[in-house]
Amino acid sequence: MKLLTTFALILFSLFALAQSNEKNLAKKLSIGVSFSPDYSYRRLYSSDDNIFVDIRNKEGSPRFGFTTGIITSYKINNRFELESGIQFSDKGDKYGFVLDDLILPGDPFNERDDPSIPEKFTSEYHFYFVGIPVKINYYFLRKNFGLFISMGVSADYLIDAKIKNKSEFKDRTEKNSTTINNEDFNKLNIVGLTGFGIDYIITPRIKFQLEPVFRYSFTPIDDTPLKGYLYSFGADFTLFFH
Repeated sequence: MKLLTTFALILFSLFALAQSNEKNLAKKLSIGVSFSPDYSYRRLYSSDDNIFVDIRNKEGSPRFGFTTGIITSYKINNRFELESGIQFSDKGDKYGFVLDDLILPGDPFNERDDPSIPEKFTSEYHFYFVGIPVKINYYFLRKNFGLFISMGVSADYLIDAKIKNKSEFKDRTEKNSTTINNEDFNKLNIVGLTGFGIDYIITPRIKFQLEPVFRYSFTPIDDTPLKGYLYSFGADFTLFFH
């Protein structure tokens, strides 16, 4: 009888502890939906004296992309918070030229008057990734209003690569085309993350977070001698629920 009572007490204690842990976990765990408009570009590198680096840098420019997904947050203590999840992102850059930059002085071949030659040509590179970020937030201030810095990495898997071309002609007509090319690009990109942000507790179960973030790829996107390293500046808006 004493053995049965002791066993029952042990079971009751374990059940109470499990219930307590579940409650603590529920308090510490949050799930959120995030969206970040990104200002995206790339750094070009070649181990050789590659003339295309100078050409692409001269004609290239950043473009707007985005990152969005579902984020899970775990509060380790009052200072540290761990975040992970799954995200979809559109990164890349663009480059273009105008006819006046290409024709020879005096236009000896009458290229300026040729209606089949576009006056302006633009190519946008779109790299679509599915990523798994892992980062840690350190809080300087944590009450209803929080202030923190963050650092982490993301494993980004390339699911598609498109080049969107736009030609503009003298008669004001336009021609658009899309090229799909997944062969010359690396599938896996390792991306470093760093940022600083604020959050605000709207209700006991809802928290809003704003984090300017910088993302930089440690691995090149191109599987060629001319390598491009993608990076972006973004403003991550996240709404957490728990």
